[in-house]
Parts: sequence; structure tokens; C-alpha cells
Amino acid sequence: MQINSIQDQVRLLEESKKALALLRHDMRHHFRILYSLIQTNHKEEALGFIKSLEENMQQIAIHTYCQNILINAVLSVYITKFRQAAIPLQYDIVVPARIGINETDLAAVVSNLLENAFQASEKQPPHKRRLQIDLHIQEVKLQLMVKNQFDSPVLLGSDGLPVTLHQGHGFGMRSLASFAEKYKATIFCKQEKGWFYIYIIICKPAASM
Repeated sequence: MQINSIQDQVRLLEESKKALALLRHDMRHHFRILYSLIQTNHKEEALGFIKSLEENMQQIAIHTYCQNILINAVLSVYITKFRQAAIPLQYDIVVPARIGINETDLAAVVSNLLENAFQASEKQPPHKRRLQIDLHIQEVKLQLMVKNQFDSPVLLGSDGLPVTLHQGHGFGMRSLASFAEKYKATIFCKQEKGWFYIYIIICKPAASM
């Protein structure tokens, strides 16, 4: 369901790109209208026209967090979600268009981690909500870190991953464990000074990935 939602977001982004291209194509026409309104001293009409253009630009604006379309869509969905919830966020992201592993697998992992961080942040008082995302992919290494403030103790299982005692939960961590096994990833979780950290590192991805 998450991947289907992300794919819908990719479609919307592509549609936004087309709309932006059309707006750029019509820009000369818009400038002529503005020039005419200003030249004939129709100031209020010119300001209204500029406001309309600005609203159109905001509706189709695309924020690019990285070059990979699917990963960018995931980040767009969740960064927007954090901002709408007024959860302070820092990020450092470097992801090329081609990432050397199955992008759907990575998208699912990033989505799960950010969803978990969002749910954990909602349980914190407003003044203790903060999140950081670091995602770097180079030719020989993938590094992902998600950390969020969380005061309550986090139970870790024998595999070092968080576990839950609530029925119907925990599928995200199972997905992460499957990802780690498939790509021989190193995963490290820790809780320290009111922060929960999760690191994922893949060194020298195989060409078959």
C-alpha cells in the first residue's frame, strides 16, 4: 500500500513537471499582459494577475530532494508530513538517479523508518519533537541514518532491531530485516540521551542489485 501511494506521488510529480513546462511556455504571453496592464496604469489588475501567477506556481511547485524519482517521492511525502505536523526536521541527502540496488526495496525501507519516526514523534510533547535524516549513496556505499527524539525505552530484539508487543504491528522491522539479509546490510540501533538512532550501511553493492 505504501509503494502504491508512492507511485501515485511519482505520477503527480510527473504531471506537475508537465504543468510547469506549459507555464514556462506561456510565460512570454503573461509578461505581455503584465506589460500592457502596467503601461495603461492598471496597477490593481497587474497585482492581481501577479498573485494569480504566484498561486499557480505554488500549486505545481516540485521540491527536489534527490535525483532518484522514487526516493524523491518518498522524501516529499514524509517531509511534507513532518512539516504539516510542525515537527522540526533536518536532512542531508545525496542520492543519484541510479542507486545500485532495487529502488523499490530502498523506498520501502525509507518509508517504514520515516513512518515509525513520525509515529514516535507524535507521542512526544511538542517541545521534544525533532528528526534528522541522512541518506548518502555513492558508488561503493549506501549510508542511511534516521534519528528522532524519543524518551520512552525502546525494546530491541535479538537481531538488534526494535520490537513491539502490540498485535498487528512490527511489519516495518520485518521488512527491514529482510532488506538487510538481501543486501548484506549492517544495521545498528541505539537510544541515547533522549534520541533513538537507526543506521543502515551497505558497502560495495553487487552489480546484480
